Amino acid sequence: MLSSESSASSSGSGHKPPQTAMHTAPQQQPHQLVDAASRAKAEKIRLALEKMREASVQKLFIKAFTLDGSGKSLLVDEGMSVAHVSRLLADKNHVPMDPKWAVVEHLPDLFMERVYEDHELLVENLLLWTRDSKNKLLFVERPDKTQLFLTPERFLLGPTDRGGGGGGGGGDGGAKSKSL
Repeated sequence: MLSSESSASSSGSGHKPPQTAMHTAPQQQPHQLVDAASRAKAEKIRLALEKMREASVQKLFIKAFTLDGSGKSLLVDEGMSVAHVSRLLADKNHVPMDPKWAVVEHLPDLFMERVYEDHELLVENLLLWTRDSKNKLLFVERPDKTQLFLTPERFLLGPTDRGGGGGGGGGDGGAKSKSL
């Protein structure tokens, strides 16, 4: 019996180090649970904030007409640039996207048209229209949209810089290299 008592006492002393290990493990688990819970809570907050931002984004239903009179409808939000809307309209109209395609604001009351620049936000400009305006959006090919970048000498040089008033292509080549 003594041997069993001694083995029980020795086994009892042998269990103490694992018991301390068991006590440290539960302390780590609540800490890990708190970290996991805080991460989950932060993720839920992030998703809620993202949904709130999406809900506050203004969206506008537009109709863009082509030269043949047909129109394509599109839902545009306030973060979309004119370049993005142009790509969407090119896809809807089954035309290859080219820098010559432009979104044009047609203002019949003022007898004018305005070509939107690619970096502009479309919704921001359309919200300036009155409800009863006759303004229209056109999606048309406008080669003059990029002419400033293709032939800057036509727009940026004065008559004296162009090589006089005469004619001849020699002056244009020199003016173009001078402007570049």
